[in-house]
Amino acid sequence: MSAENWGAPEGAKENRKIFFRVLDGIFLALLGAYVFLGMTRVPFHVDESTLIRLSMDFAYIFQDRAIQKVIYHPTTGFWSVEQYQRELTGSIDPLTIEMVWSAAGMDRGDLNGFWVWLPPDVNGEWAFNVQKGNMPGIRLLDISRIPSTLFTAISIAVVFFIALGLSRSRPAAWIAAFLYATTPSILVNGRRAMQEGGLLLFTSLVVLATLHILRLIREEKLRFRRIIPAYGFLGLASGLALASKHTSALVIAPAFFAIFILLWFAGRDLEPREKTAVHFRLLFGLLGSGLLGLSVFYILMPVWWLYRFQWLILLCLSAVCFTIGLPKPGWRIWIARTISIAGVLLITVFSAQTWNGIYQPIGIMLQIRADIMYGQQALGRDMSTAGSRIGGMADQLLFAKTQYYESHTWDGLKEEQTQIRVYEDAHLDGRGGGTVWGIVVLVLTAGGLWVTLFRRRGWETLLLLSWLAVPAAILLLTNPLPFQRYYIVLIAPWSVLAGFAAVPLTSSDFPIAIRRIFRRKGKGANPAE
Repeated sequence: MSAENWGAPEGAKENRKIFFRVLDGIFLALLGAYVFLGMTRVPFHVDESTLIRLSMDFAYIFQDRAIQKVIYHPTTGFWSVEQYQRELTGSIDPLTIEMVWSAAGMDRGDLNGFWVWLPPDVNGEWAFNVQKGNMPGIRLLDISRIPSTLFTAISIAVVFFIALGLSRSRPAAWIAAFLYATTPSILVNGRRAMQEGGLLLFTSLVVLATLHILRLIREEKLRFRRIIPAYGFLGLASGLALASKHTSALVIAPAFFAIFILLWFAGRDLEPREKTAVHFRLLFGLLGSGLLGLSVFYILMPVWWLYRFQWLILLCLSAVCFTIGLPKPGWRIWIARTISIAGVLLITVFSAQTWNGIYQPIGIMLQIRADIMYGQQALGRDMSTAGSRIGGMADQLLFAKTQYYESHTWDGLKEEQTQIRVYEDAHLDGRGGGTVWGIVVLVLTAGGLWVTLFRRRGWETLLLLSWLAVPAAILLLTNPLPFQRYYIVLIAPWSVLAGFAAVPLTSSDFPIAIRRIFRRKGKGANPAE
């Protein structure tokens, strides 16, 4: 911008934008720095031992070329602790952990073994695992936490931009990012070498991609060549989210649901025939995005590489869906479509059972998850009634303090209690639980809900409430356990909803609204108001 325009109205407006963008950057950098400050002091969790040990898989794959040690073997009945954990656990965290300890000059000899549970003698269990090498060394543990912590820090920025895009209010985005970044469960789980960091980042990217697609549809920017990259990014983010932690499906489902609902309102001003064509393209694009996400998930999960034809056929079907939606395709598109269809036909002819195996890994993972929850319920910590589940969810979102571990036997573990005191004394545990912060968040939530339902009704409401309500409903129906980690998928939408309470602060009619609230009634009142 030239010097003579610096003081002009246009220049002042541009300067204001630059100032607030810099302020946003500083604010997000400070929140991200706070996440990293607590990385080395966050108390240890047994799942970190598991994830670090599973990073050995990528040494088998990339160094030994021994993929047979990793993949699922359904016909031989091959089973081990490693195999069980591979089927249950996402691959993004083990992959990135292997990348950082390799870059740091460590090798597989530095890795720990799988943790061995020896209840009820919890102090003896700790000593036993330290002696047997199942406790990660301090340097290995700190290094292994870097990827998850980085994912969590980046997710703060993504949540900020989601809140800004939905509310069009910078104060609302600031509040949402602050509440999200200082939530104790986000900090304690996102900093650990566990699946939650990837879960937080990639599910938020799913919502950001959904926000972009909904905006294109809502603003009638229906050129499918422009929407395809957004659909492709949505599919990629969905696959990464599923490969980070399988419970990310709780966020992916409402995102696709919101797009599916809104696409039927696209092209309102078009002729019926053209409108039908638009709906057809958008629907096939959404289907292609879902198929792409599932294929990316299979590709990133080495334990399921036995099902290579399954993810190949999903990729081909995804390409067919994307190319079908393109109007007036060129010769390159015709070639890509022909190759994709030929791939589907060839796999079907020479391996017809491929179709039966597409969803088999998902069934296996669901069965393992059900078995685990059944076993944990047997410990007597389940929430068996609807009232207890609703109360437990409300408590976790508003008032609950940090849950550092799920096994109640660790209440008497001296080493863990010492780590918790050090962590909390350093004030690295966020804003904490309790009544005061619970009431603050509750009031903000009530204000945000009022703004969402009565002032900002539209596609923003559809996305935000789907993002919050669908996972909450599924958790209420399926989760009988009072585990704080199971509720962290609700923290981001809950924070954004609470941030919506600040939307009236940036509304043009806000000063008038205040005057109307406090104006004197009766004689002397200004009739113009």
